[in-house]
Amino acid sequence: MDTGFRQSPTEVRLQRRLQYRWRPDGPAATLTPEEEALKERNAAWLAERSDAGPPGPAECPVPMLPVAQLFLRDIPLMQPPGQADLLQILWCPYEHEPDNKPSTALFWRSAAEVGDILATPPEPYEADYPGYVPESCVLAPEKITEYPNSLDLSP
Repeated sequence: MDTGFRQSPTEVRLQRRLQYRWRPDGPAATLTPEEEALKERNAAWLAERSDAGPPGPAECPVPMLPVAQLFLRDIPLMQPPGQADLLQILWCPYEHEPDNKPSTALFWRSAAEVGDILATPPEPYEADYPGYVPESCVLAPEKITEYPNSLDLSP
């Protein structure tokens, strides 16, 4: 499904950085030297590809974007299959039928076999919406007690 959105994940992230630094009463946010270099590399990459247009699925499979990595050591109540101790959640940055949302895939793996988990994964050519490009963050899982709804309890 073609949404008409044409921004690379790098462009989306640069735009977000500027939005985070924007202040209504201050000067316009500008890119740092590192961000300028990133923007120039992205522009050169896009210029190389602009003649051919975005690659089709037959030419190049679309890399899925990492959304979450959950370790068994952090969430001991997870019950992985076999010797797996890492759950990786990935999604495609394009909309898919029938729900018009990213396709999601879950992979149980052994963290020792995955190797350098912080390595930069491959980036897709573009995403259908800025919201389909996840940002890096850290979760702090904690065990909670879930109580029944008060309306479900007897008087």
